[in-house]
Parts: sequence; C-alpha cells; structure tokens
Amino acid sequence: MERHSSIGSLVLWGLIGGAFGGVLNVLLHVFALFGLGDPMAGDGGMGFMAIPVFLSFGSSVVPGAIAGLVYAALERLTSNPTSRFLQVSGAFLVVSLAGPLTMQGATTVTVAVLLAMHVIAGVPIMWGVIRGARPSSGVSGSIFPANSSNVVMKPAMYRELGYRAIIAR
Repeated sequence: MERHSSIGSLVLWGLIGGAFGGVLNVLLHVFALFGLGDPMAGDGGMGFMAIPVFLSFGSSVVPGAIAGLVYAALERLTSNPTSRFLQVSGAFLVVSLAGPLTMQGATTVTVAVLLAMHVIAGVPIMWGVIRGARPSSGVSGSIFPANSSNVVMKPAMYRELGYRAIIAR
C-alpha cells in the first residue's frame, strides 16, 4: 500500500507559507499606504485605506490551506504530485494576475503593488506546501533527496567503502 503525506501536515505547511506571505503582504500594504502615499486613492476610490490590513493577511492564509488540500489530492491521483502541483499553482498564480492587470483606471503604481502582493502570496504558499510533502515523494528539507544521484562521494568515503564503490558506479 502506497503511503501519502499527512493531509494535516500539508494544510499546516500551506498555512505556514500563507502566513509568511501574509506578513510580507501586510508590510507591503503598510508601505503602499504610507511610503507611496496610497497609490489607489487616485483611482477614484478610497484606495488601500479602504482595504482592512487583516484582509491582506487572510487572503494569503486561506489559499495556503486550500493549496495543501490540492497537493493531497494530486498526491493520491498522480505519480508526480510535486510537478503537477507546481503546474497547477503556477497557473493559478498567473490567472490571479489578471485582476490587477485589467483594473479600469488604475495607476501604474497601484497595478505594480497589487501584482507584487499576488506573487508575494503565491510563492510562499507553493514553498510551504512542497516543504510539507513527505520526503519519499521527492521533496525533502535539503536541495537533493537522500537517494539522489547528485550526491558527491568524497575521497574519505571511497576509502571507507573500498574500491568496489568506484567499480559499482
């Protein structure tokens, strides 16, 4: 029977990634309010001031939990869930950029801030969910999985294993 990552772990890591993105988005939100002089205010609306700061955080955290569930489903339905997840989440990120890009009457600064907020929300969520996947699914805390062929053997390892290790390669 094939083992899968814990759904709870995937959702938790999605929430962690979303929370990280949310904190970064809150910082960008505050910077847009005070550092850029609220660029949305010139759009005929009340600008960023009308958007509660907690919404910048929450709109990153909730998608993180959903992304964890999506990865869990892909893990059970496909043979390469990480690749499929990156394709699906990348597509969702690109589609989410359509909102800011198609805003009527928005200033360039407003569009740039909103595009940055979308990317800042999406990338940490992807990282979090993939980080939460179990190591045997091809993802681990290190860059290369333990069974990777990219592991370089040092001379001391050859001495320990004997010259048979060289011939076996």
